[in-house]
Amino acid sequence: MSSCSSSSFCCPVPCDKNFFPEQPIIGIKRCLPVKSVCDGTMVTTIYSAPAHIPDSALASGFISLTNTSRDCTMELTVTDDGGPMMYNLLANGDSIVVEVSQLSLCTIVCTGTNVMDFCTGTFEIDLQYRSFV
Repeated sequence: MSSCSSSSFCCPVPCDKNFFPEQPIIGIKRCLPVKSVCDGTMVTTIYSAPAHIPDSALASGFISLTNTSRDCTMELTVTDDGGPMMYNLLANGDSIVVEVSQLSLCTIVCTGTNVMDFCTGTFEIDLQYRSFV
């Protein structure tokens, strides 16, 4: 076992130049309220990656959406490296968890019997991405 001196770095595993990743991994965890008109046409963006980020640095992980509306359905569209996918949350309490890779966009469209109503819910993200700076 080697000893540590004031000029050396001590760690419990062997340290070499590849010990730390070149691009650090950054995590994002958020829970956001959702509110959108139930007119069946208004597209509400709930997540959008900045345009200047290269695809290899787009976030991956899990997203979830819960519909807490009384009389509205939600259509969630998730765009990641697999292309756009649509999911329907038809009733109050419906929820979905989606694993995403290189996430670029999440939108919802709400539809209800009264176009003056609002759909409500929660959108949660647990994503990781590599810094590209």
